[in-house]
Amino acid sequence: MSTAKLDRLLSAASEFDASDLHLVVGVPPAFRVNGEIIIAEEDALGQEDIVQFTDSLLNEQQKKKFEQEWRVNDTVQFRITKKKIYLRRRHGKELELNLLTTYPDSGMSGLF
Repeated sequence: MSTAKLDRLLSAASEFDASDLHLVVGVPPAFRVNGEIIIAEEDALGQEDIVQFTDSLLNEQQKKKFEQEWRVNDTVQFRITKKKIYLRRRHGKELELNLLTTYPDSGMSGLF
């Protein structure tokens, strides 16, 4: 798995005009479109998939924060765009990664 899959999923999110891309261990990727969740026709994601995605998205400071607090709610730079990211550990072990694919420049607090 490489960032190529994340690129592909973000491109699909853009094509669907999705506001969010949900990446959760044990289920296929999902897109939020007009408030509804659409499951991608993909295999379920494993823990290693999410780890590789987060490794490509988070900087060292964000990774440290995640190790300490088990969650990160921040903005990340991916390729040439910024994405709002919410990463958390579910049930003490499984990773859940949500990327807000489109958002306004202001008023971002309280979205997650």
